[in-house]
Amino acid sequence: MSLKHYLDHYDDSESASCVPQAKEENFTPREFAETGYIPVFVVQEGIMFDACLTIQKEKFIYDIFRRVYELFGEDCPYSAEEFDLEQYEAGEQVKISVISLPTKDLQEGNILKMVYVLDREHVKFYFLPVCQDAEGQHIYYFDLQSGDWEAEGVAPTDTEELLKLILDILDQKQPQYPHYISARCPICNRAFKLGLTEEEREGYQRYNNDEEDLEDAIPALNAFEREFLITGMCPECQCDVFRKELPEDVSRWVLETE
Repeated sequence: MSLKHYLDHYDDSESASCVPQAKEENFTPREFAETGYIPVFVVQEGIMFDACLTIQKEKFIYDIFRRVYELFGEDCPYSAEEFDLEQYEAGEQVKISVISLPTKDLQEGNILKMVYVLDREHVKFYFLPVCQDAEGQHIYYFDLQSGDWEAEGVAPTDTEELLKLILDILDQKQPQYPHYISARCPICNRAFKLGLTEEEREGYQRYNNDEEDLEDAIPALNAFEREFLITGMCPECQCDVFRKELPEDVSRWVLETE
């Protein structure tokens, strides 16, 4: 699918929580692209975002910025040649894309580099910006679900050192759920995975062996998570069928991208 597909289907009212309200917050077009549109694409498109980035390279990021400036009624001050993309394979399961943004008119606090990490094994995506301030370059971990920023220290200017730092940061943020139960929703036909701890996986095995009720086997699960393990119904379809609101904590859930 093309970039036009993403932008045409973008809806401010239903977008991820990390999207800033440009008019209310007085964001510049550049800041809105950096902290709004691009994180949303990472959240919503995942594999497709990575595919477009790999195929179209710098033009893909430039087109995002160009469209944002158009929405603000301004001409984009950059060209595709002012963006730079480097991609690395960190083993068989991890791919790192380092996107360098134009330094022209760079203001303090703007993002200098965007580091996008694809974890193929868990079908997860990570977004780590490198920001420029008065004291130099600092790297942040951007939580794509909550939109929160976590400062992770000084960012090395050497690319190899930066990649090592990124892998160290992600290693410290390994998911708390080492095991996943997969199922395809009988209503929407999308495949989801639900994370379980080691103890919960043992409880799930007891449930499967008819040794224990699911609620007793894994008491930490909420009603949405239990329903998924029993019927395979995804959380969104449960909202529609049972007319319930989705719980705030969705950290166990992973949408499998095919």
